[in-house]
Amino acid sequence: MRVATCSQAIFRWAFGVGIGLALTGVVAMAQTPATPAADPATATVAPSVSTKDSARARKPAPLEGMAAKSVLMLPTRYVSFADTLGWAKQLPTQGDWLAQLDSALVSTLRDRGLQTWRLADDITRSAKRNADFVADPHNVAAIALRFGHKPPRYEIGEPLASQLRSLIALNDARVVLIPVEVRTVNRGKQGALLLRLAAIDARSSTVIWTGDVAGTPVSAWSNAVFADLAEQVASLVVPAN
Repeated sequence: MRVATCSQAIFRWAFGVGIGLALTGVVAMAQTPATPAADPATATVAPSVSTKDSARARKPAPLEGMAAKSVLMLPTRYVSFADTLGWAKQLPTQGDWLAQLDSALVSTLRDRGLQTWRLADDITRSAKRNADFVADPHNVAAIALRFGHKPPRYEIGEPLASQLRSLIALNDARVVLIPVEVRTVNRGKQGALLLRLAAIDARSSTVIWTGDVAGTPVSAWSNAVFADLAEQVASLVVPAN
């Protein structure tokens, strides 16, 4: 009987210890905060080193700051031929050259999603409806902006200053981007197009940026040179992916 009593005491002691340890474990689990599962909708993926490096390496495009602003982009004003490859004979008239480039610029810039820009086709239609009040956008007096050295910022004179003010008043904008002159040039044995662009603050009659945009040199002329040049221009505002 004593042995049985002793055994029972040992059993009761061991059982009590086991229950105590189990309860301790349950308490510890209750006190330890659970790690929440990541919500796929809010989880943030850390960028890789290569992504950081590429973002750091890319410089802003020259006109990227204008992408969300109200800008008028006029039709191309002049064309000149400085190549020795006979490109001038590829289209019947200078007007055909200008029209082809304008068509390519409108299509490409619209494809880049520039919702706040008024492009050449819209401006032309608007000017025709209000011909008694605004300048013809195809015939603005932009000769002083053609190829040649210009300071980074300078004031424009009359009649261009008044012509641009009439156009921005009609279209609710401040900056006017003019494709001033497209020129054919030699690049070794190849030919290319070169476009002078000028951005003007029409309210202050000040040229705020000028740049010459070069198309890709090609061995033989084709209409594709216009689309190529338009892509180069669009990348000044919205870089291609």
